[in-house]
Amino acid sequence: MTLEEMNEVKSFFDKGIVSKDYTGLETCVIEIPESIKFATYACIAVDFDLKGKKIRHTKRGFISRLFITIFPEETKSYIILSCLSEDIKIYKKFFQQLQTTNLDKVKYYFDLILPLYTENNVLSPRLWEKWGEEQQIGYTFFANRKGKQFLLYKQILKFGMYNLRKKESGFGTGNRGKLDLFE
Repeated sequence: MTLEEMNEVKSFFDKGIVSKDYTGLETCVIEIPESIKFATYACIAVDFDLKGKKIRHTKRGFISRLFITIFPEETKSYIILSCLSEDIKIYKKFFQQLQTTNLDKVKYYFDLILPLYTENNVLSPRLWEKWGEEQQIGYTFFANRKGKQFLLYKQILKFGMYNLRKKESGFGTGNRGKLDLFE
């Protein structure tokens, strides 16, 4: 089923690349006013929004995915999330949350989900070396969860996100957690 889902997504992007027509995508852009020390690309379906509410991304047995690209530039960085236009009903509230929630909470959210959900993170040696051994081991641990372990940690993430639903401040650098990708 996953192969069938991904073939549909691949077909959509193949047609767009060939025709240079990128309509059919809805995009949310978050600008970060500093250059971060990592980059990522992912095609995932996050399970929870910034308030810990379940995102119902599965319909008729197929998962509606998000395309996440995060990258630095010289003086700023970007988080770009896209979904197929047919899936905007699923992700519209989530996109609105990302654009209206304070940036430190958005960073905290991505600190929590990126190591667990994405396989395409590229960390700068400066970030890796800034982290102590505990952070390096923790990042490696979460980045390598698969199968039943992934499902277990996804449930733990659910509780963490649910507990954040009313908290709007206190997420500044040094307060986001031990795995702070945005430090």
